[in-house]
Amino acid sequence: MQKGEPSSFDIYVPISKLDEEQQIVFGWGLVNKVGTPTGYTDTNGEHLYKDLQDDLVEDYELEKAVYDFMLTPMHDEMHEHLVPTSKVVESIVVTTEKLQKMFEGEIPEGKRGWWLGVKIFDPDVYAKHKDGTYKGFSITGTASRMEV
Repeated sequence: MQKGEPSSFDIYVPISKLDEEQQIVFGWGLVNKVGTPTGYTDTNGEHLYKDLQDDLVEDYELEKAVYDFMLTPMHDEMHEHLVPTSKVVESIVVTTEKLQKMFEGEIPEGKRGWWLGVKIFDPDVYAKHKDGTYKGFSITGTASRMEV
């Protein structure tokens, strides 16, 4: 892959919670701001951290991607076919700036990234999440990777 060349990617992040009664699967769609700072900062002076695929994703870029996705959110089953009866019911991009506003200046330690919940009406698809066949969300997208 050449520097700056668009590339496709898959990201797997473990499921964090299952709501049995409502058949909602919760988890991180992308995680950053965990572990050790890279030594780089974003445009707001915040330390950048590598995500689980060793990429740096600035909050601003993550927000843009998630907001575009949420205009027409679609849930698919392992990139094979859409599950039209599944709906994204919860989505938030967790950034330091938002946490400052939510907690009035007291910023809890921990993950930053994209948290989502998907209500799965198809009992067979939900069962696969419950029994561990599907261990997490798999987010597919296109991005331009650049050496930092």
